[in-house]
Amino acid sequence: MNLFFALPIAAMIAWLGWGYMLDAYHMGEGSGDPGGLPYRFIVKGLIPFSSFWLAVASVGMATFALRVLVKESAYDEQTGAGGLA
Repeated sequence: MNLFFALPIAAMIAWLGWGYMLDAYHMGEGSGDPGGLPYRFIVKGLIPFSSFWLAVASVGMATFALRVLVKESAYDEQTGAGGLA
């Protein structure tokens, strides 16, 4: 289920976040505060960057669930709580 829900959401966040970051870069957006962050696009660039890691984590969980289904691994062996939690 991770691949059907998390990957499309991660792709959408990356796509929209990239445009959001590029707009801030092209406008030269900075903080209105004199002591604020001069290049706000750097912070906005973390949005697509974090969606990449969401996609990596969802693929990792999906491959682990697949290994459990083919009985190569078990949830009890891999987690201290005896499950996914």
